[in-house]
Amino acid sequence: ESLCFSNASFVSVLFNESLHHVAVDKQIEALRETHRVLKPGGRLLITEPICDSGSFGQILKFCNDEKEQKLNAINAIDSVINSEFKLSLKKEIHIEYHCKDFDDLYENTIKSMPYVNWNESNKQDITNILKRCDKTPEGDSIIDYFAFVWLLIKI
Repeated sequence: ESLCFSNASFVSVLFNESLHHVAVDKQIEALRETHRVLKPGGRLLITEPICDSGSFGQILKFCNDEKEQKLNAINAIDSVINSEFKLSLKKEIHIEYHCKDFDDLYENTIKSMPYVNWNESNKQDITNILKRCDKTPEGDSIIDYFAFVWLLIKI
């Protein structure tokens, strides 16, 4: 779908771990529409989680399998490089955050994700993952995952 902005309206656009939430058959279209609203030389910054990476990726497999969407998002980004955007940077980053226990993770993360298919039987599997995580000095579990970051420049 088209954005309600004029051509060349923005100097930068950010997709922060969101492109994989766009319907698979609309991801390239979303990037092309972003190209349309960027000014010449405009910048598109994209972060996308790497599927199944880190402890958080393992946890998400129990309640939300987005592997196809995430892989397709990466392919969609690759497909517009050199045709609509010049690649300025691609980097893998490590992201981590802390939770006290399963209830903390559930209340502050899992429950807030509207697209999660929660099944109570997964609680023990997730608790086991949390037990294997590194701990902070305070005893919190360190949940982590990896993501790619792209900085693309409009051609």
